[in-house]
Amino acid sequence: MRREKVERYLDYIFAQKLSNDAFVEQIVAELIERSKLRTDKADILKVQRTIERLEEEKKRILNAYYEAHINRSELNRQIEQVKVEQKFCNQKLAAFQPQKQEIPAGELARDFSSTPRMDILVAN
Repeated sequence: MRREKVERYLDYIFAQKLSNDAFVEQIVAELIERSKLRTDKADILKVQRTIERLEEEKKRILNAYYEAHINRSELNRQIEQVKVEQKFCNQKLAAFQPQKQEIPAGELARDFSSTPRMDILVAN
Protein backbone atom coordinates (compact mmCIF):
# COMPACT_ATOMS: atom_id res chain seq x y z
CA MET A 1 0.00 0.00 0.00
CA ARG A 2 2.70 2.49 0.91
CA ARG A 3 4.66 1.63 -2.23
CA GLU A 4 1.68 2.52 -4.42
CA LYS A 5 1.33 5.90 -2.70
CA VAL A 6 5.02 6.62 -3.14
CA GLU A 7 4.90 5.56 -6.80
CA ARG A 8 1.91 7.83 -7.46
CA TYR A 9 3.67 10.69 -5.73
CA LEU A 10 6.87 10.10 -7.75
CA ASP A 11 4.87 9.90 -10.98
CA TYR A 12 3.27 13.23 -10.14
CA ILE A 13 6.61 14.85 -9.34
CA PHE A 14 8.19 13.57 -12.55
CA ALA A 15 5.19 14.68 -14.60
CA GLN A 16 5.36 18.18 -13.13
CA LYS A 17 9.13 18.60 -13.28
CA LEU A 18 9.82 17.11 -16.70
CA SER A 19 7.09 19.13 -18.36
CA ASN A 20 8.37 22.37 -16.79
CA ASP A 21 10.48 24.33 -19.32
CA ALA A 22 12.42 26.21 -16.61
CA PHE A 23 13.42 22.97 -14.89
CA VAL A 24 14.50 21.36 -18.15
CA GLU A 25 16.51 24.48 -19.07
CA GLN A 26 18.25 24.29 -15.70
CA ILE A 27 19.11 20.61 -16.25
CA VAL A 28 20.38 21.28 -19.78
CA ALA A 29 22.54 24.17 -18.56
CA GLU A 30 24.02 21.90 -15.89
CA LEU A 31 24.75 19.18 -18.45
CA ILE A 32 26.45 21.67 -20.74
CA GLU A 33 28.58 22.96 -17.87
CA ARG A 34 29.54 19.43 -16.84
CA SER A 35 30.49 18.53 -20.41
CA LYS A 36 32.88 21.49 -20.47
CA LEU A 37 34.52 20.32 -17.25
CA ARG A 38 34.64 16.66 -18.28
CA THR A 39 37.84 17.14 -20.21
CA ASP A 40 40.70 16.30 -17.92
CA LYS A 41 43.05 19.27 -17.85
CA ALA A 42 46.00 17.05 -16.96
CA ASP A 43 45.52 15.09 -20.19
CA ILE A 44 45.37 18.30 -22.21
CA LEU A 45 48.57 19.57 -20.59
CA LYS A 46 50.27 16.25 -21.24
CA VAL A 47 49.42 16.38 -24.94
CA GLN A 48 50.53 20.02 -25.14
CA ARG A 49 53.86 19.14 -23.52
CA THR A 50 54.27 16.29 -25.99
CA ILE A 51 53.70 18.70 -28.87
CA GLU A 52 56.33 21.06 -27.42
CA ARG A 53 58.73 18.14 -26.98
CA LEU A 54 58.22 17.14 -30.60
CA GLU A 55 59.02 20.68 -31.74
CA GLU A 56 62.27 20.53 -29.75
CA GLU A 57 63.05 17.14 -31.24
CA LYS A 58 62.48 18.55 -34.72
CA LYS A 59 64.96 21.35 -33.98
CA ARG A 60 67.54 18.82 -32.71
CA ILE A 61 67.14 16.75 -35.88
CA LEU A 62 67.67 19.83 -38.04
CA ASN A 63 70.75 20.79 -35.99
CA ALA A 64 72.15 17.29 -36.43
CA TYR A 65 71.68 17.64 -40.19
CA TYR A 66 73.28 21.11 -40.29
CA GLU A 67 76.27 19.81 -38.34
CA ALA A 68 76.58 16.85 -40.77
CA HIS A 69 75.81 14.19 -38.15
CA ILE A 70 73.02 12.74 -40.31
CA ASN A 71 72.46 12.71 -44.08
CA ARG A 72 69.48 14.08 -45.99
CA SER A 73 67.57 10.78 -46.20
CA GLU A 74 67.92 10.29 -42.44
CA LEU A 75 66.77 13.87 -41.92
CA ASN A 76 63.67 13.29 -44.05
CA ARG A 77 62.89 10.00 -42.31
CA GLN A 78 63.17 11.45 -38.80
CA ILE A 79 61.28 14.65 -39.66
CA GLU A 80 58.47 12.60 -41.20
CA GLN A 81 58.27 10.50 -38.04
CA VAL A 82 57.99 13.64 -35.91
CA LYS A 83 55.29 15.03 -38.21
CA VAL A 84 53.24 11.85 -37.85
CA GLU A 85 53.48 12.07 -34.06
CA GLN A 86 52.56 15.78 -34.14
CA LYS A 87 49.53 15.04 -36.29
CA PHE A 88 48.41 12.36 -33.84
CA CYS A 89 48.84 14.74 -30.88
CA ASN A 90 46.93 17.51 -32.65
CA GLN A 91 44.07 15.12 -33.38
CA LYS A 92 44.06 14.00 -29.77
CA LEU A 93 44.03 17.62 -28.61
CA ALA A 94 41.13 18.41 -30.95
CA ALA A 95 39.21 15.44 -29.51
CA PHE A 96 39.35 17.06 -26.07
CA GLN A 97 37.24 19.97 -27.29
CA PRO A 98 33.65 19.44 -26.11
CA GLN A 99 31.03 18.82 -28.75
CA LYS A 100 28.22 21.36 -28.77
CA GLN A 101 24.79 19.81 -28.66
CA GLU A 102 22.06 22.29 -28.06
CA ILE A 103 18.52 21.04 -27.68
CA PRO A 104 15.81 23.58 -26.93
CA ALA A 105 14.28 23.17 -23.48
CA GLY A 106 10.77 23.19 -24.91
CA GLU A 107 11.62 20.26 -27.14
CA LEU A 108 13.05 18.33 -24.18
CA ALA A 109 9.99 19.09 -22.08
CA ARG A 110 7.73 17.86 -24.87
CA ASP A 111 9.79 14.68 -25.23
CA PHE A 112 9.86 14.00 -21.50
CA SER A 113 6.16 14.41 -21.00
CA SER A 114 5.25 11.04 -22.47
CA THR A 115 1.55 11.76 -22.38
CA PRO A 116 -0.04 15.19 -22.56
CA ARG A 117 -2.19 14.47 -19.50
CA MET A 118 0.09 12.53 -17.17
CA ASP A 119 -1.63 14.10 -14.18
CA ILE A 120 -4.74 12.00 -14.99
CA LEU A 121 -2.71 8.86 -14.34
CA VAL A 122 -1.60 10.21 -10.98
CA ALA A 123 -5.12 11.10 -9.88
CA ASN A 124 -6.28 7.50 -10.27
